[in-house]
Amino acid sequence: MFRYYGIDLVAMICVIVAIWATGCKKRYGWLLQVIACSLYVAFGVMTSSIWVVIANVTIGVLAIKGYIEWGRDPGR
Repeated sequence: MFRYYGIDLVAMICVIVAIWATGCKKRYGWLLQVIACSLYVAFGVMTSSIWVVIANVTIGVLAIKGYIEWGRDPGR
């Protein structure tokens, strides 16, 4: 159950809370998504899955972009 030190479990919880928070218009949801992606990158390295690493780096970058653009004036 804790073969990967619970990293996958913590990442999954972060993703669920991040989706909930973002849906409730809480900006910290984006930061939780970045944390989850970082954990999933570590998980991908531990499991030797390059595609997990690539996917989560990409999602993490998009989450950072979402955090930066959250609350910006749409006319910019």
